[in-house]
Amino acid sequence: VWMENNHDVYAGEFETLLRCYPGIDSHVFFDLGGGWVQGTDPVPSGGTDWNMSFQFGTGVEVPVTEGGSVLIGATYHHISNALGHENARNPSQNDMRFWVGYAFTF
Repeated sequence: VWMENNHDVYAGEFETLLRCYPGIDSHVFFDLGGGWVQGTDPVPSGGTDWNMSFQFGTGVEVPVTEGGSVLIGATYHHISNALGHENARNPSQNDMRFWVGYAFTF
């Protein structure tokens, strides 16, 4: 949900993510990803209702059960409608995301 000045805008994001663990027994990981954001109205203000996204970050995986882990991470996230740096309709937004997740193996 984007909280714009006069109303809220709802958006969904489709992303692909590459996660790399630097060592065989490492619990630290690095993420790199990108995707597509589609909103119900233009976001950010003055932009378009679609945007491309880019993100990178790091985190740690903490095993809690056999086959289950808690993941904690921080990610830099950027969105822009990719119309080009010199285009007046190319506002962007950058944010830092802190997240917690749970992973399990089948």
